[in-house]
Amino acid sequence: MRIILLMAGLILSGPIGKACSLGTYTFSTQPGATSNSNPVGATAVFTVMDAHDFSVTLYNTETPMRSAGQLLTDLEFDYSFAQQNLNTSMTESHGQQIYVDRDGTTALGHSGSTGWGFGWTGNDFLLCIICTDGIRAAGTPEDGIIGPGPYGNANSSIAGNGAHNPYLESGATFTFHTSATLSTISNPFSNVSFSFGTNGSCGGPNPEIPGVPPGGSVGTVPEPVTFGLCGAGLVGIGLLRRGRK
Repeated sequence: MRIILLMAGLILSGPIGKACSLGTYTFSTQPGATSNSNPVGATAVFTVMDAHDFSVTLYNTETPMRSAGQLLTDLEFDYSFAQQNLNTSMTESHGQQIYVDRDGTTALGHSGSTGWGFGWTGNDFLLCIICTDGIRAAGTPEDGIIGPGPYGNANSSIAGNGAHNPYLESGATFTFHTSATLSTISNPFSNVSFSFGTNGSCGGPNPEIPGVPPGGSVGTVPEPVTFGLCGAGLVGIGLLRRGRK
């Protein structure tokens, strides 16, 4: 009985057991990716928090940043099942603004809503600062996500550009609620792609760059990393109740 109690406590303690995340899915651009001749890189981390809620954290991984054409400005994705058009809404977004001066030095600005928009395009979900298909963003195209520094070699489209500053720091997070039951799907997300730059739009002049899981190829998705822990926690609870009986 004490052994069962100890096992259940270990499984359910800590951030993973406490939140009981149903899965984390990571997609990244492949090495050497380019957009309009600019080297680019990005990662999207999808976290299924419960049956109907998930989050996406976006990282611009390109370093050093040289041009505004390397700003991460759009993410497209889909569900891996035939219910893509079920009601899905963005409930919250959060990002940290950053200013880049002419000499490449930086200063942090406002921390809060990203101003990005979200909606259904008829084919995929679009999370965007440059939006199409009637989707609206509260921010401007310059509110893209910038890669990590240094910015000493950044050109005038980034460094000291008053029309573009401020940017969003890498690591902006967006939270969603959907009527789909994500907990019943082994690999919920697919058709992930990124777009970069301030001049175009998804499906427009700026190309969509496919995102793939670590070690994977376009069209594949990773397995959830925390589902087993949640299942083990539920088993521990069952054993505990059985022991009490």
